[in-house]
Amino acid sequence: MFGIGMYEMVVILIIALLVVGPKQLPGVARALGKMVADFRRAVNEVKSAVENEPGMADLKKARQTLDAEFHSIATQTTGVIQSEMIKARDEAEKKAREAAGDVLEFGGVAREAKKVAGELTQTATELQTLSTTPSPPLQKGRAGKSSPHKKKVAT
Repeated sequence: MFGIGMYEMVVILIIALLVVGPKQLPGVARALGKMVADFRRAVNEVKSAVENEPGMADLKKARQTLDAEFHSIATQTTGVIQSEMIKARDEAEKKAREAAGDVLEFGGVAREAKKVAGELTQTATELQTLSTTPSPPLQKGRAGKSSPHKKKVAT
């Protein structure tokens, strides 16, 4: 009752015994009990008067209608949100696949560039080797000019 445990009840009774005294305690307890009963009866009367009010049935129906409409709107909204989330997920997956394709394509381009760079490095090394090796002596051609090739004279 009122959320009061046995221990609290004992403390209240001891305090009441000290304040009121042992002779008047039964009368005070009886009066207190009668007041609590009257209070409960008044609360119950107010509850029944409110529930039996002529407009109360209309209010209950209106509340049920509003609850049903709210549930319907919530269901529709949830459906729309879910469909939009599915669309967003699908779009994100599509973009991720495209990005993965771009990465793979870039990887192929990078491998090709590395291959070409290796070939260019090899060619540069060969050119450097050729430029550092001594060339064969030049033969003198006509008019004392040196020429790397012998020229054939037409007869």
